Amino acid sequence: MIRVYVASPFKGATVEETRQNIVYARLCMLDSLERGEAPYLSHLLYTQVWAETDELRDAGLRAGDAMREACDLVALYTDLGVTPGMQRALDATPFGKSVGRNVHFRTAKALDALDTPAEWRKRLAVMSLDGFPALERP
Repeated sequence: MIRVYVASPFKGATVEETRQNIVYARLCMLDSLERGEAPYLSHLLYTQVWAETDELRDAGLRAGDAMREACDLVALYTDLGVTPGMQRALDATPFGKSVGRNVHFRTAKALDALDTPAEWRKRLAVMSLDGFPALERP
């Protein structure tokens, strides 16, 4: 199994957009697993223990960098665009060790491929997000 560092959008302009990005990141993880890979998503893991202004944020970013360097491949999932954090990961990745991907929600079974990020976000908004962990630090 190859180790894949998955990069996708995380922080949105609103709490709802961030939640939608979390749904999307989970779809990216599922896509990677279905490819027979061992995905790693530092933005889903480390953000559970820091606030944006927290000093732990820098430690989390460095930890994510260390894990990215240990992975065999960096997969940028670009259906919703490329964020500065994703670009940072790409810039730090050696040539030939990254790949761009799209999910097109093919793994979501109930959703069809959509043409624009705005339409994707609109469709994601209809998914129930009640069971997702709170985004605020406890």
